[in-house]
Amino acid sequence: MSDSISNSNLGTSSETSFSSWRNCQLFSGLNENQLNNLERHLISRDYSTGDFIIREGTYGDAIFFIEKGTVDILKEDVKLGENHHGDYFGAMALMENTSRSADVIATAPLSVKVLTINQLKAIESDDVFIKVLTNHMIKQQDLIRSKNEDLINITKAKLDAAETKLQKTKPYPYLIIILLILVIILTAFHLIDHL
Repeated sequence: MSDSISNSNLGTSSETSFSSWRNCQLFSGLNENQLNNLERHLISRDYSTGDFIIREGTYGDAIFFIEKGTVDILKEDVKLGENHHGDYFGAMALMENTSRSADVIATAPLSVKVLTINQLKAIESDDVFIKVLTNHMIKQQDLIRSKNEDLINITKAKLDAAETKLQKTKPYPYLIIILLILVIILTAFHLIDHL
C-alpha cells in the first residue's frame, strides 16, 4: 500500500467516538489529546468478503484497525492467523520500510480504520510514534512467545504420536522371526517327508 490513500474519507470525531481502535494495545499510554489528534488522521474503509486488503510483496505503509468483521492472514495460501474486531494488522511497516510479508483477506464484511505511517509520524511529536512502536514491539514479543509455546506443544504431540506408533510396531520384528522359524520348520518337515 502506498501513500496514495486518500484523505477524502477521513472520519470525523462523532463518527468514530465509539470506535474500538481507541482500546487497541497499540495506543495504550496515549492521553486523550493524543488520541483525539490521532483520530483526525484515521481513514475509514469498507471491504467485502473475499477482498484482499493487503497483498504479499506490495509496499507497506499503513496500519489497519478492525472495527467490524474478520480477516485471514495467509502466506502462500497457508493460513497463519485470523484477526477480528479490535485487532490490527499491517504494523510491521512501523519497524521496517519493506514489502508486505503476507496476504490479508476479508472473511466477512469488513470495516477498518487506516493510518499511514507518514500520518503517524506527523502526529504531534516523536513521542507518540515511539509509544506506538514500543507497544507494537511488546505485542510482537507476546505473540512470538505464544507461537513458540504452540510450536513446542505441536512438536511434543508429534513426538508422542511417533513414539506410540513405534511402540505398536515393536511386536512385528518378533512376529516376523516367529513366522520365519515356522517357515523353516515347515520346509524342513516337507524336505524330510520327501526324502
